Amino acid sequence: TGRGEDSDDDHHPLYFARLQWNFLGKEVPFSGSDVSISETPMASIGFGSAWNRSRYTRFSTSGGSELSGFEEGVDGQYSIKQHTVDATYFYAGFNGQGEYHEKEVTDRLSGEVRTLRGYYLQGGYFFHQLIPQWPKALEVAARYARFTPDSTASTRQYEHAVALNWFISGHNNKITADATRFNYEEDLIGAVHEWRYRLQWDISF
Repeated sequence: TGRGEDSDDDHHPLYFARLQWNFLGKEVPFSGSDVSISETPMASIGFGSAWNRSRYTRFSTSGGSELSGFEEGVDGQYSIKQHTVDATYFYAGFNGQGEYHEKEVTDRLSGEVRTLRGYYLQGGYFFHQLIPQWPKALEVAARYARFTPDSTASTRQYEHAVALNWFISGHNNKITADATRFNYEEDLIGAVHEWRYRLQWDISF
């Protein structure tokens, strides 16, 4: 029910676990972009799982809520099982990463079972490593993602993105410009396409 709260009336905690293997021997950071220009390769593969029984189908640090398509539940109504596999790689100004996520929601009142699946792949590169005239602080990045909100239905969502990241002071001070195309496909309504353009300045203290 949220960070610091203890009001789960059906007494079924949310359990989760994750195992990460840094199989090249060096610790791999969680942040993307090889800002430090790694001199030796770093790579990892991770496996995660979570399970819970409650009135919610979606969770965050602010509390539980419902995924799109689910009604507000009662205590113990929804059983959740979800799994992830992720991998990342850093070397010589390049960073590549990806994740596959699967989530199964069982409505214990109706017996309905719904499976959600999705994955993303993204990568970035500091082209100064190839072109000396290229600004050292500028990274080019791209991302592809696919999401199926119900494995038994025909709805699919896709994301294609390109971005420029200017690192003023690592991840603590950076400017990002990106363009993203979203594609929504469903047999009954056809395909819907949308563009999003952003210019963002991130500052962390």
